[in-house]
Amino acid sequence: MDPVSQVLVFQDNILSHHVEADTPGTSFPDTTPPSPVVLYNKESNNISLGIERDVPAFPALPNLVSVENDATLAKSACAVGYAYRRKIESYARCAGVVDRCGVRWLAEVVGARLERLLETTDKCKALTRMAEAQVALFERSQASQLRALELFSSVASDGGGGGGGGPPSSVESWRRRSSELASEDAARCGELRRRLDELAPAVEQLNRRHVADHRLVREWKEAIRGAPPLEPAAAK
Repeated sequence: MDPVSQVLVFQDNILSHHVEADTPGTSFPDTTPPSPVVLYNKESNNISLGIERDVPAFPALPNLVSVENDATLAKSACAVGYAYRRKIESYARCAGVVDRCGVRWLAEVVGARLERLLETTDKCKALTRMAEAQVALFERSQASQLRALELFSSVASDGGGGGGGGPPSSVESWRRRSSELASEDAARCGELRRRLDELAPAVEQLNRRHVADHRLVREWKEAIRGAPPLEPAAAK
């Protein structure tokens, strides 16, 4: 499995929550069969368990009775039987880990991440509303300042006797620049609002499915409904 695709989970959280990148192996948390480190592949569900080896077939039993040959065949049959037993026990342990830890831990990790993502989305919404209010306030104050500058420039022109009939070039330049800034801020704020409106429904939907409805755990229980318990069978 590619290391960039690996997700290691231990006790309802990502393993990196328990250890740092420079933590020595001797300082890793203790694991037990009921509480292992579970490895997930975030790119694919089709993973190999590492126990899928071919088991030899049972030897054919001849009709003729031979003490030596029968003893050899019995040993071979026992070896094949134990190979099947070991494989079944391995599958049973894997099924127990998936049922006891794998699905539940993954659901809790995904749920916690989605809750934080929803919280971040709500904060982004609040910040976007504040930014929109600030842009609207800037546009209103800009209009008031432009009217004041136009009035001041007209009074200054009349008092100076210039009679130019228009605002000074500096005032006109300031007006253009402030209008450009207001338009740029409004465009950026609108783009952020558009992206947030596109992402927020998806985040809320995922949060409902995996946090409120526990969809992952429910789908797993539905998939194994009616299946016999494997761990007690493996212990016999």
